[in-house]
Amino acid sequence: MKIAFRVDASKDIGFGHLARCLALSEEFTKRGHKSFFFSKYDDPEILKKIKEFNVEFYKSLSKEDEINEFIKFSKDKDIDWIIIDNYNIDSEYIKNLKKENLKVLSIDDNSLIHYFSDIVVNQNVGSENFSFSFEKYTKFLLGTKYVILREEIRAIEGKKQEKKVTNLLITMGGTDNDNFIRRILEIINELDQKPDVTVIVGPFNPHYEDLNEYAKKSSFKIKILKSPNKMSEIYSQSNIAISAG
Repeated sequence: MKIAFRVDASKDIGFGHLARCLALSEEFTKRGHKSFFFSKYDDPEILKKIKEFNVEFYKSLSKEDEINEFIKFSKDKDIDWIIIDNYNIDSEYIKNLKKENLKVLSIDDNSLIHYFSDIVVNQNVGSENFSFSFEKYTKFLLGTKYVILREEIRAIEGKKQEKKVTNLLITMGGTDNDNFIRRILEIINELDQKPDVTVIVGPFNPHYEDLNEYAKKSSFKIKILKSPNKMSEIYSQSNIAISAG
């Protein structure tokens, strides 16, 4: 089976959409299927990450005529399923794909558009209670039962909760334009008892140097990691996490 992902990642929109699509492609590859990624961004950090997952990457060349370009791409590659994870793709875009008899799965978070998709996946807590606008044929996979995680994370054993927090993890995902991490560190600095802190900085975080300087001068232990490979190990070492959604 051949699967085409229409997904973007950038300094403005973050890395989350791409991260969960890569997690899904990892499982497809494991099962002998082939994945293609189609995006309007080709930042070196994106390409570096995509290459780790053994998928093919294609850049959209035309913003005005992207839908026709993507349809041609899908027909030329004999794509079996299109997976869309992108807030900027509207109902009309999906409707045009369906007119060409292409099968579409949409990854949803906010239930904001009418879905012409064959399948809609919303992995968020409480999504079973969302109101959706959709076609009669549309099927839904809702709730945390369908959460998309890489195999590395799924393999972690259940974690025992500790009464005392000695290791704190802070991560805001691929970017953090408003520097929430720095604000959280400043709040922790006001605590009477301070845990050791591990900060994960994403590939698009513009405040990496600032955070390193803050860590050097801090009165408590702060470890700054940029896009580490073994996230599962970091999770296992932490008692609690402060994270982006």
